[in-house]
Amino acid sequence: MKTEPVRHLVLEALSARSWRLCDRSAAASDPAKVVAYIEQPDRGGYDAAWVRAGGVVRHYRRLDDIFTDAAELATGEAIRPGRKPAPIPARPPLTRRPAT
Repeated sequence: MKTEPVRHLVLEALSARSWRLCDRSAAASDPAKVVAYIEQPDRGGYDAAWVRAGGVVRHYRRLDDIFTDAAELATGEAIRPGRKPAPIPARPPLTRRPAT
């Protein structure tokens, strides 16, 4: 879906490699103004944790792609994870040996 740029969104720098994407139409004291947290990892691209989409985290190649998803989120569309989460390795439970 092609969307127009979302003009009410702004990036606020948190550090040299992290930002929060905020909705300018919300009050400064309103916690709902935060749309996503964005970081630039060493491997390149951007990781966005979507606060308004239930904490979904996606990796993006360009900031423009984040704004495109933000526009879709503003129209009520869901942000889907980019990939399945990595499974957590597990070991079988330890069994007790019978006392001798």
